[in-house]
Amino acid sequence: MASGDEGRGKGGVLSLFLSLPEDERKRAVYHKSVGNPDFFRLATLGDALFNLWIVSRLFSQGLDEEEISTLASDYKSNRAFYLLVKDLGIEDWLVAEGGAKGEYSYASMFEAILGLLYLHFPVERIFKALDAEIWPFLNRLYPLFRNYWQALVKTRKGRIDVEYSPQKGGYRARIYQGPTLLAEGVGRSKREAKNIAAQIALRGYNTHVMAKKVLLLTGDFAEDYETMVPFQMLLLVGVKVDAVCPGKKAGERVITAVHDFTGEQTYSEKPGHYFTLNKDFDEVHPEEYDGLVIAGGRAPEYIRLNPRVREIVKHFVDAGKPIAAICHGPLVLAAVEGALKGKKATCYPAVSPDIKNAGAQYVEVPIDGAVVDGNRVTAPAWPAHPKWMREFIKLLGIDFVER
Repeated sequence: MASGDEGRGKGGVLSLFLSLPEDERKRAVYHKSVGNPDFFRLATLGDALFNLWIVSRLFSQGLDEEEISTLASDYKSNRAFYLLVKDLGIEDWLVAEGGAKGEYSYASMFEAILGLLYLHFPVERIFKALDAEIWPFLNRLYPLFRNYWQALVKTRKGRIDVEYSPQKGGYRARIYQGPTLLAEGVGRSKREAKNIAAQIALRGYNTHVMAKKVLLLTGDFAEDYETMVPFQMLLLVGVKVDAVCPGKKAGERVITAVHDFTGEQTYSEKPGHYFTLNKDFDEVHPEEYDGLVIAGGRAPEYIRLNPRVREIVKHFVDAGKPIAAICHGPLVLAAVEGALKGKKATCYPAVSPDIKNAGAQYVEVPIDGAVVDGNRVTAPAWPAHPKWMREFIKLLGIDFVER
């Protein structure tokens, strides 16, 4: 049984499966049509396991029950599993009667693989592997399966209109209910722009049902304002914020620094407030959060060296969730491969060479300005808090900011 690119699946479902003896693996990769007595039981187990996992992940996305039911069916459809098997590069492993390799065969055999894993590993470990390898892939299927437009129409129970305007490289879609502008979005096609706008409008509608949850990355000698102010601003609008620092637990503190210009060629650092963390870093599961904030100051220089910090940030990048970084905060994004590539971004000017080297298009803005590109909003320093946080809150789908 060829293993393909074993490194690609490191930490994911593929690596768990490859860690099993070959005789065990054969129980899952041979279809019942060729006389495999274990196949039906394994596929049934795998179907139940996947359904439990995908529903739990969709619940963390701020969706209502109807959306969750629809998307869960889409994500565990034969088509989705077929594309997943192709993406993992394991289609040559799967054996069906007469060499049949249709979508149904691929789907049922992938479910059998999950069922086999259930017999050998704790559910938590399988879920972690699915989070690492399968969740990013499913999010890349967004244009295929996430029809937020239909969900919005059903939820609003009234006439919804959309207007399009050409933009460089695509379209801008504005969604109205009567004269009220619900949301707008930009995409490469009209459909993508409409779905992005509908997603924002739908999340705003669901805000009263399920509060948003944001992760704040900070550390020792993070800038005082750039830690305290976004934390408090998000709490003000009803967002649950978990503030964490690598190597520290809830109840422990970081020392912040006040950055200001006092006549020297660069800013000076003065002792700031102690800031109390409210979440253990080691207990962070990024799939539970709707957005990420990265504080500025000196902390980003060292927290970006932590591998788990980079893994957490990569989850938000791959999942397309809103990310807000300020001042030196974009240094953390620059440490994550692909996080800034091709994106317009700003930062404290002294950091601009780093984000350029990471593939970003650096945009120079006033000290109180902000730059939005897709799901990322960046700003040069704390005077930008009003614009920076307003744009981030809009990306979270909290629509009262517009009013």
